[in-house]
Amino acid sequence: MSLAENVAIRVAPPLRRLIEQRDALLAENKALRSELPRHGDESRLSYLFNVTYGRSGSTLLQGTAQRQPGYLIRGENGGTMESLHTTWREMKRRRGQIGTPGRASVPTHACYGTDRYFSKRAADSFRRHMLDVVLRPSKTTRVTGFKEIRWWRHKDLGEFLEFMELVFPGARFIPTPATTPTS
Repeated sequence: MSLAENVAIRVAPPLRRLIEQRDALLAENKALRSELPRHGDESRLSYLFNVTYGRSGSTLLQGTAQRQPGYLIRGENGGTMESLHTTWREMKRRRGQIGTPGRASVPTHACYGTDRYFSKRAADSFRRHMLDVVLRPSKTTRVTGFKEIRWWRHKDLGEFLEFMELVFPGARFIPTPATTPTS
């Protein structure tokens, strides 16, 4: 057996397996990418949020909205937007505290980089995060959003709703009846 034949016999099967694995991974990658929402399509979306509290009929309202063609209204998400709002508000506060413009651009400053925080850019990033991770609208979705039953926990609900409108331009809110939560 020649050296070339010996090498071919030993190398061909592992090489063939590597090529098959590569092709399988490429196909899986393509399939996963097709599931991702397209950010360029964001402008086609409208946003709807149910501002409510527990035992108010919000799940029934959520289900009713789901029956509308093109609507995707998710349920509660554990206060994800509340966490994002806290981050956004704290970074805005810190940026306002740095004093002399440009001071926080010095690497030895305690708040180095804070002067580069842009709340509008953060809001856009939060929207993309919520669309990609929580809401996950399909290509046929026209209106998306969620219900949350813990809106009443916010000390400044007005500020929070303004933040929601910044993150989700044109957001609409379904209010609950004008009563206070019982639990």
